[in-house]
Amino acid sequence: MRVTNSMISNSAQTHIGNAKSSLLKYEEQFTSEKKIQRPSDDPTVAVRSLKYRSTISQIKQYVEKNVDDCERPCRNAAGSFRSGKQQQNQRKNLAEPWRAFDAAERGRYKNELVGNSAKEEYVQADGNKI
Repeated sequence: MRVTNSMISNSAQTHIGNAKSSLLKYEEQFTSEKKIQRPSDDPTVAVRSLKYRSTISQIKQYVEKNVDDCERPCRNAAGSFRSGKQQQNQRKNLAEPWRAFDAAERGRYKNELVGNSAKEEYVQADGNKI
């Protein structure tokens, strides 16, 4: 087969045109920061992006509805822990003076308190002593 100069020039023009269109396509992607401009550019990517967007919107909706419901109990629990810690510190402060006594003194006070409570008389509502 004979190759003519016009065949070579037509082939070169076709390849240059294809390269130019590819370059324009990639330039457009770079400037717009989007892989596709129209769904017909790449239907698979278009379907994936639509699915991705719907998933993102579902997640946002879920977060908006449920995060507040979760934050309230967490705040309440944190407040309960803080108040429990405060109560524990108060009890510790109340118990501090008792640590100053040795075992013998504590035993004496304990016996005194138990002895006093054993001697007390309790009166019922009808006036009978217990």
